[in-house]
Amino acid sequence: MRTVFALVAFVVAAATAQTTPYYITAPIQGTSFKAGSSAEIDWINGNSENVTLSLLNGPTAQTQSIIMVIAKNVNGDDGSYTWTIPTSVGVSSTYAIQIQYGSGNFSYSAPFGVSGGNTTLSYSAVPTTSSMISLASSSVATAISTAMSHAPSSMSTSASASAAAATSATPSKSSGAMQNVSPAWALAIPAVAALFL
Repeated sequence: MRTVFALVAFVVAAATAQTTPYYITAPIQGTSFKAGSSAEIDWINGNSENVTLSLLNGPTAQTQSIIMVIAKNVNGDDGSYTWTIPTSVGVSSTYAIQIQYGSGNFSYSAPFGVSGGNTTLSYSAVPTTSSMISLASSSVATAISTAMSHAPSSMSTSASASAAAATSATPSKSSGAMQNVSPAWALAIPAVAALFL
């Protein structure tokens, strides 16, 4: 049964490759080139039109962007292009080739690597929502703490009284307009106001 599924998958992949315009056949996934050497870029199903070949890089296929244009006005019928990789191209294993053809159509190669370049490309992790919230919370707390330490003592006393009144079950005359404000905001409002004085 697995053999049948594998055979069907192979036939579908082969049929797709035969009909996809500018199906890139080289470089294949896992290929590694050395900066300064030549790399063969091959494709099938080209047309008699000029195409643009570009080098892409990025941490994932979805986030790759153009690093450099390799060549413009390449005849699509040629089916191949020999590219001398500049030594300025950084060391990375997440490169891809893009062929731009027609009116904004693109084909992409599998990822490949380049070694021996003058630089190394690296990408930092994209911050997650929780890490950004944590950072924002700590920044707000630091700002409030700093403002409170520089606020006049009468303002700090007023904020403490307001915070105490906000947590009290019965409003007092000293709580004023802040009686329905949560304790955190009762401390924050005078501290933030002190920043503008």
